[in-house]
Amino acid sequence: MKQILDSTISELWAYKERRFIIADSELPYFFHWWSKRDGTVRRMVYELVRQGRLVIVGGGWGLQDETTTYYQSVIDSYTYSLRKINATFLECGRPLVAWQADNFGHSREFASLVALMGFDGLFINPISFDDELIRMERKGLEFLWRGSDDLGDNPLPAGPETDIFTHKLFDGYWSPPGFCFGSMCSDPLLVTSDTLFNNAKERAQLFIEKIRFRQAPNYQTKQVMVMMGQRMGYADSKLWFNNIEKLISYVNEEAFEDKMYAMYSTPMCYLQAAYQENPILETKQDDFIPFAYDQDSYMTGLFTSRPSFKYLVREANVFLQIAKQLQVLTNLRNNDGIFEDFIPGVAQDHNIITGAMRPYAKNYYTKYLSIAIQKSTIVAKQAFNKVRANNPSLLTDYTLCYLNESSCPNTKVPYFYITVYNPLAWNVTMPVRVPAFKRRYNVYDPHGEVVPSALMRIPQQVLSIPGRFAEHDLELVFIAPELPALGFRSYYIEEVKRNKRSLIKKIGKNKQKYFIRQAPRTDNATLLDDPAYDEAETQPEDIGENRAEGSEDGHDATRRPEVTYEELEHTDGTADTTPTTTRTTTRETRTGGDSSWVESSDTYIGNKYIRISLDSHRKVSSMSLANGVNTSLDIQYYFYVSDDPDTVENQKRRPGAYIFRPLDVKPEAIIDYIDTKVYKSGEVQEIHSRYSEHASFVLRLYRDSVVCELDWILGPLPADGLGRELFIRYTTDLENDGVFYTDANGRQVVKRIRHTRPLYRPYHLDPVAGNIYPVTTRIYIEDLRKNLRLSIFNDRSQGGTSLLEGSVDLMLDRLIYTDDSGVQTFLNETVDGKGIVVRGTHYLYLTRASHRPNRVFEKRFSKEIELKPQIFFSRIRQMVRKDRWLGRRNEYSALKTKLPIGVHILTIQEWNERTLLIRLENYLEKVDVIKSGVKEVQLKDLFVNIVPDEAVEMKLAANIRLKDWTQIQWQRNGSFVSNFNDHYGTTKTAEFSYERMKPLKKVDVRAGILLYPQQIRTFVVSYRALQP
Repeated sequence: MKQILDSTISELWAYKERRFIIADSELPYFFHWWSKRDGTVRRMVYELVRQGRLVIVGGGWGLQDETTTYYQSVIDSYTYSLRKINATFLECGRPLVAWQADNFGHSREFASLVALMGFDGLFINPISFDDELIRMERKGLEFLWRGSDDLGDNPLPAGPETDIFTHKLFDGYWSPPGFCFGSMCSDPLLVTSDTLFNNAKERAQLFIEKIRFRQAPNYQTKQVMVMMGQRMGYADSKLWFNNIEKLISYVNEEAFEDKMYAMYSTPMCYLQAAYQENPILETKQDDFIPFAYDQDSYMTGLFTSRPSFKYLVREANVFLQIAKQLQVLTNLRNNDGIFEDFIPGVAQDHNIITGAMRPYAKNYYTKYLSIAIQKSTIVAKQAFNKVRANNPSLLTDYTLCYLNESSCPNTKVPYFYITVYNPLAWNVTMPVRVPAFKRRYNVYDPHGEVVPSALMRIPQQVLSIPGRFAEHDLELVFIAPELPALGFRSYYIEEVKRNKRSLIKKIGKNKQKYFIRQAPRTDNATLLDDPAYDEAETQPEDIGENRAEGSEDGHDATRRPEVTYEELEHTDGTADTTPTTTRTTTRETRTGGDSSWVESSDTYIGNKYIRISLDSHRKVSSMSLANGVNTSLDIQYYFYVSDDPDTVENQKRRPGAYIFRPLDVKPEAIIDYIDTKVYKSGEVQEIHSRYSEHASFVLRLYRDSVVCELDWILGPLPADGLGRELFIRYTTDLENDGVFYTDANGRQVVKRIRHTRPLYRPYHLDPVAGNIYPVTTRIYIEDLRKNLRLSIFNDRSQGGTSLLEGSVDLMLDRLIYTDDSGVQTFLNETVDGKGIVVRGTHYLYLTRASHRPNRVFEKRFSKEIELKPQIFFSRIRQMVRKDRWLGRRNEYSALKTKLPIGVHILTIQEWNERTLLIRLENYLEKVDVIKSGVKEVQLKDLFVNIVPDEAVEMKLAANIRLKDWTQIQWQRNGSFVSNFNDHYGTTKTAEFSYERMKPLKKVDVRAGILLYPQQIRTFVVSYRALQP
């Protein structure tokens, strides 16, 4: 890249007609190069930018992937990059068009985001081969793309802000075939210096024919944009520019009579010229996903490749948001340098987050993402100490633990404390799981009250993770209720010493007494271990039609005899030998707030809302709700054997990090055996199921939770030479008629129909790979006849589909021994020569499909997964007594006013001196709400320690003032439908969008700010800070 930039800048300076564009994929490299250049070179570059000869397109910090990225990370990447461009080159450097020239799939939500950022056009490549051929026939390679139905139909100041002119690049960023002039190309150069070998006219005629008959007929205007480049091709830019100039000269000479004229140009100049012809564009409201290179090569593997890395990218975003929030909310003004090396933005690049990296590249980004998380922890540590105890002698050195493998060295001590930070703008209730030992623990809340807790077993497959050296085999589980919005709560955990005491146990209606000697025990015995109870007395009671559990408080509903305890005083320590005693037992007294797990023979788990049942083989068989809703439920791991063209001797492209292609459309079940155990406690009930040495899951129901949590664990995978595409299938008795829904980058929901595309009939659609779509946060199916919806939320990007009626498949991991990229990006991940173990979480939610409030809950719950509250541990060397801990501030919220349901504070960030960047989002869609869904937020009363003085509204990336932006209006050949999901796949009459505009008003911090469904509003706010 250094050689390309050095050469190109010199050649641009040599001839003023030359033009060159720098795309967002090169921007991180460009600014690294810029930092190493002297003042002379910088002045040259600045002048080239000012004159429009060196042009930046796109503007993201790397070429953002559109299928696997989370929308908040995309916004942050553009915000960082465009701000850096503006600080370096001022307004002259601002990119005017978005550039997605190498993405294998184009998202509707991404189009919405770049339109909201103020880009005038979007240039994309590639799209599926069959879609492109059909569009070429109707001159549909340019169109008006509506990114959001809700924002297109709302009365906004600029009208439908998410409508954007979109151009499909004909050859991508490559030159037309036969006209690649780099040293790595084999195409003939233009020879003009020798009469005998002069080929300039011949080459010019061939170029004219290619443009006139191959490219131009597929677009509506007389303007033709021809890219002249290749991947990493301009290291010898002089060769390129010289041949391009010869080509331009001879083309203009040969085509003069045909009124064809060639010249250097840029995408922005092309867009302006096309606009002046006033074309009538067709419309689009769906997306370009999945992408098929040909009928056998679907780029759907990238949705899942390297799942552990995808989770790390998501986790890094959470910690970045926490650090930016705490810097502002606690008035820390010396941490800007922590955010300068913006590795989370680079990680969104289409070659990185997709997993298409060599192992050394993956290790590099893994290392620096981990460093970014640790840097964010530094900010959190400073903020917590400032709020909790602004005293040097009371400062805590907070750290993170390896909770993905259930280990933490900081929990080995007899007492410690944790701080849980909630980055969301509403209170969140979440279960906390802390690696622990076979001890008794008390958990204390900030008021010193004991919090109910339980010790639960760590899954056996987690204990067997290669390289896991932790001694923990249990987890201490408790529920953290109503964690403060934009705030934290601290919990104190201490080991409780065991003591002895005697009890009288009264059993049954006759209250027969048994005297019991209390003796220390080393196991986790519980009441069910007592031989005083026979098997008949411990069978579960039947649940009624409207009850999922027999217990009102969510505890185990096992039918047990009535039990009471009475303490007796003894002076000699001997047991009473009264004749009424017929049997004796021992039981450990618990003085703490925790209870141990019980290994139960029950065939179900449940709480007061949900019951999950097992069949006779002890496999999950059904899910029942307290309101009478129920469905069958089977959870099973499968894998497809990956195709290997070299072995089976076919001519297809090899699968790899991008391409997913099974050898057989019928998957193989992973079920070597069934080993299922049921564990119960007062806080959580769990089903531990293991189907092989490398595949298991834990199904959890927490007390008072309406969602079922599934902890899936895979690996190490068999190293038998077979490529594997592993997935989990949730099968129910719902009838979804081939329809399912996936989220788009964590925002709007897009309707999918099995074996179908919205605007064209696919050519030889692959029945498996052609039906897999990216699932960033959520996938669901609906049975409209039963009025039921099953939603599954995930914690990272995965491929998802519904290939069978009533089923949902989510791809989990990939083991691929072939390469589709040409740079050896094999998917065979190992650590110290051993295959890795991947662990993740799914959340299952079953509900009435027509109940709107539950839709709101699902959107809210999705945010609670995406920006999950994080746990910070006190270091092992900093043991603090409980009385000193209670003397600190252990609970805090920076939010002053409760926000309306549906409103999310997307961004809180230090901007310039005494200014903040604040983004407010209405994350609901119109389909989620009963009325208008418009929310109002009072900015002046939003935060405890921030007093806003003035606010200026900006475009989404905060590089353009809203009042300074004007949208280009294009003619179109029809109206947009009001809701594309409702229209797609139905025969009912379409409702068309009614577009309205309202005048733009100056933002008044003392007045309410309105947010329409799906709207994000961005403000730069000047403020005064108060001490937290």
